Parts: sequence; structure tokens; C-alpha cells
Amino acid sequence: KPGKVKFIPYDKYEDTLLEPDRRNNTPRRYYLSNVLTDGEWRIFSDLIQVYPFITDTQAGKFLSVLNRLRPRPIQLPPSRYAYRHGNQKLFHVIGVLDRAIRTKRKVAVSYGEYRPKQTEGRWTPVLFPRAANSQLEVEPYALMWSNGNYYLVAKHRGMMNLRVDRILEATRLKEHFSPPSDSDPIAYRDSSPVMYPGERSFVRMKCSTSLVNTLVVSLAPCPSTPLPARTVRWR
Repeated sequence: KPGKVKFIPYDKYEDTLLEPDRRNNTPRRYYLSNVLTDGEWRIFSDLIQVYPFITDTQAGKFLSVLNRLRPRPIQLPPSRYAYRHGNQKLFHVIGVLDRAIRTKRKVAVSYGEYRPKQTEGRWTPVLFPRAANSQLEVEPYALMWSNGNYYLVAKHRGMMNLRVDRILEATRLKEHFSPPSDSDPIAYRDSSPVMYPGERSFVRMKCSTSLVNTLVVSLAPCPSTPLPARTVRWR
């Protein structure tokens, strides 16, 4: 009726469509319940705001999409969570790398490093091409999060990990490659503390149980899941 809305559970609404006087072209309106809780929406928006390697414009774009999807708009704090020094080409680079991984094509990347630069009377980190070995041709294996950063796991002469926020340019090459049959990016990440590659070795640490919180955060992806390569034994 004009000015009134009646919500009918979908299973009962379906039954009404079987009535003889109903036509197939009858307008259908659906009410979609929110699949995320308020807490899940909150952490989703906070994760976007706290990541420093995207620009304010990019963060705002993400949050505007979330606000369109969420029944109630996200109330943002008056100040941002982190100082941003975002790479303007970050998402273009991710797109190139993602396609190269899927098509098993090598990529040429320009890798940078942050250096302090005085801008408007204050020192800020600015991304410049690395002083040595800034131009690399690599076999891209995977993109993954680790230790709060987004990495490209790739092979140059040996295995290497490149922080995606430090990749200035990425170009997909014509040359194809075949990753090793036993290649497992997840296992590789779990056996590479702080994403430093190298030969595996067994390390035994003896420390106070008061450091359990620190060890769980540093060595385990989740305290309730078994650790495949970096094993912690509590004594």
C-alpha cells in the first residue's frame, strides 16, 4: 500500500508466486540482511585506514564502497589512524603482478627504497629507485601478506621477497616460466621469519613464559592452529 512496507520471509513470498493471478513479470523486491556484524564492519574499515602505503584518496574510495554496502554508514573518527606515504601506482602494480602470476609470465620490476626528503619544512619518507639492483627481472610466484606488509614472492637468482609498496614499476614480459612442482608459497612464508629468505635451520630458544604473547604474535599465524615449519614447544 502507498506509504507502507510489509516484509515477508522469502520462503512465504515464493508461495505467493504460485497463485494463479500472479504473473511471471510481477515486480519482486528483496530485503537482504547484513551478513557482517557491527564488529566485523568496524575492523574492516579500520584495516583500510591503518595501512600506511595507500593514499588518503584510495582509502576514501574503499570506505565509500563500504558505506554503500553497509546498512548504516560507518562513523569515521576525525583524524586518520596512520601517517600515509602511499605509492600512487600501487594498485596498477598489483594488477600487473596478479596477471603475470596467473599467466606464468616473467616481470620486470623497478624496486625502490624510502629515503627522507624535506617537504614543506618537514622530513618525510619518499620512495626512490634503489641505489643498487633496482632493475630486476623475476619469476613471480605469489602475492601474500606477512608481518603487516604485502609481498611479492619471486625468484631472481634465488628466492626473494619484494615489498609491493616499494615496487615503482612492473611490466609483464613475453617470457614464460614454470614454477617448481613442489612450490608452496604458504609453506615458504611460514618458514621465512620476517620474510627474509635463506637456508632453513633449526633454532631452539629458551625464554621466560612471560614472553608467550610476543612469541605467538612473532612466530605463529594463529595460536589455535598447528605450526608447519616454525614450531614452538612450550616447557
